[in-house]
Amino acid sequence: MARRFEIGMRQLCFALCIGLGAGGMAPPAAAQGLDAESCRATRAIVSAAIKGRKAGATPQAIGARLGSDEGGVDARYRPTVPPLVDLVYKLDPSLLSEATADQFESICLSRQGE
Repeated sequence: MARRFEIGMRQLCFALCIGLGAGGMAPPAAAQGLDAESCRATRAIVSAAIKGRKAGATPQAIGARLGSDEGGVDARYRPTVPPLVDLVYKLDPSLLSEATADQFESICLSRQGE
């Protein structure tokens, strides 16, 4: 179980790196340039996607809601929504918890300045 959790967290961190790079906010390699605000914002996206998946919403519905003005995601972080939502929907169901979102933020914060 711990190994599966670790693999899931690596997947989330990789998605963050790709998402931020696609949004022009940071290079895609190793989440360079992340700050606490970015980590908090992307953690909130992961958390919302987890809640949506657990509630039975489709990834398209969650992505559309989070990507809209009513979604609560700052416009500069909206490019990270699709890769993070897609990844959450690929995670093993055992990883669908706030602990996963918390761990995601911790990993993100640990990558600062790389």
